[in-house]
This record gives sequence, structure tokens and C-alpha cells, in this order.
Amino acid sequence: MPGGNCTAARCGNTAFPICIGMLKGWRFTAEGEKLLENVITRLGLSARAHDHILKVARTIADLEATENIAGKHLSEAIQYRTLDCSYWA
Repeated sequence: MPGGNCTAARCGNTAFPICIGMLKGWRFTAEGEKLLENVITRLGLSARAHDHILKVARTIADLEATENIAGKHLSEAIQYRTLDCSYWA
């Protein structure tokens, strides 16, 4: 988020979406931020699922040696989450 502003209004109805990543010092591209907000509102993810997706996305970004978490990193993490849910549900 530009300027590091982390408020419940910016994060939507819940106080967790991008705030958890910000507390860890993670940075998101504008595309990544928007994608994460859309996914959370549309899929109604729990805080645990959200945190899991962020951790996986951060790992993917680290493997590509990029500083910011981009939309493509989040998309790949969400796909892994979908696979995980289909096999264990």
C-alpha cells in the first residue's frame, strides 16, 4: 500500500487482508494488491487461508528473486490453494 497506510477501511470489512503482509514488511505491486482484495471479497477467505496464500506467494516471489509480491505470484498461490482444497475436502 502506498505510504504504508494500513487501516480497516483500506483493507475492507476485515482488518486482516493486506495488513498481515505489511506487518511482516512485505510489499505488493498495485496489481497484486487489487487481486488480493478481489479474491478475499469474492471467495470469502478465512484469515488462515489468507495468510497461507500470502506465505506461498512470498515464497514464489523469493524464488524469482523479486522484492514485491506481484499478481502472478498471488495467482499461482491461489491455484495451489484451490488444488489443496479439492484434494482434501
